[in-house]
Amino acid sequence: MGRSFNVNADCKPKLHYMVNIESKLEKIKGMIDKNEYFEINLFM
Repeated sequence: MGRSFNVNADCKPKLHYMVNIESKLEKIKGMIDKNEYFEINLFM
């Protein structure tokens, strides 16, 4: 069985495709710390 996309539960790297968003999270944290506005859109 190959990997698949998972949008409903915890992701397991051996079972699900993973995307590293660490740099995006750092940028968001910086914006929050500076009281800047940002928006997160989730398209499903």
